[in-house]
Amino acid sequence: MVWSMSAAPVTSAAELGESPVRHALRRLSVYLRRNSVYYTGWTILTLFYVAAFVAVPIRARTDGILLGLPAHCDTGGRVPS
Repeated sequence: MVWSMSAAPVTSAAELGESPVRHALRRLSVYLRRNSVYYTGWTILTLFYVAAFVAVPIRARTDGILLGLPAHCDTGGRVPS
């Protein structure tokens, strides 16, 4: 007997008469449907994380951190004298 993380019995692709890729994608779709809330939440969190880094230029973030400026200050790539 083969144990798996899911409650569904494990069958091989050869037993079902389908390609291994199709079998893997079908099993993945079952897993994603079973845990859809978890994956939806993490997908939204990841998109917000990426959007935050796209919205604020890298130079402005690093200059502000290195110079100890407040979060709302933008140096515009110039170091204030």
